[in-house]
Amino acid sequence: MAEGMPYFDLKSQRTPVESCEESLEDIEKQACLLFEEFLRLPHSSNTKSMLKKSSKEAADSPIIQEETGHYNYKQSRGPCECDEADEDDLVTDSEGAEKSSSNVVLPQPEPVPTQNPELTRLAHQMQQAGDALYQQYGDRVDGVQTHLVSYVLSNAGDLTYDRLSREIDNMIGRDRNWTNLIFAYYVGKKVCLLTSDTCSTVKSYFEQYLGRSFRRPMQQAGGIAPFVNSKGH
Repeated sequence: MAEGMPYFDLKSQRTPVESCEESLEDIEKQACLLFEEFLRLPHSSNTKSMLKKSSKEAADSPIIQEETGHYNYKQSRGPCECDEADEDDLVTDSEGAEKSSSNVVLPQPEPVPTQNPELTRLAHQMQQAGDALYQQYGDRVDGVQTHLVSYVLSNAGDLTYDRLSREIDNMIGRDRNWTNLIFAYYVGKKVCLLTSDTCSTVKSYFEQYLGRSFRRPMQQAGGIAPFVNSKGH
């Protein structure tokens, strides 16, 4: 990870989520809870930019158009029907894209009160680290997010945990390090916010992925907070 990433010292504040005696199962559960807390955070400026871009792409997707019935008029009518249709009824691709872009409504996190202030603090810390990651690797982050959103929407009907976890690994990497943890949480939030209405299982699958994939290095670091605090060292 490049220099300049935010660093927050939590070593002096020992909490239950930092216990090195925790089992893998406990750490996995806490990683899932941390992701839920992460999803509830207000959108940062980077998040809004990413969501607007992906929301427009999702709105223009044939998959979403088919489910909502909002096909482009030229695409939904046959050649003969188009010849007989009123010109005023026809919508060009550029006009459709402009309209869908202007009507984008960003999904909002659910403002549920937290029961664990420490998890909230860690979630904010990870949000800041993710924003810094996006500032430096924005194109790659956008590319991974766009691919995963498209993948989930295309496979919403028969998506499984194994399929999604393999796809995440293919896009983010199989190294269970600090950078990939931040990357996975940051991208996962956007993917879940943009696809949960179409694929109800995506959130639980992402939680499982984060918990199962990073629980062992978290345990070796002494818990979730020390691992988040490690900055890849």
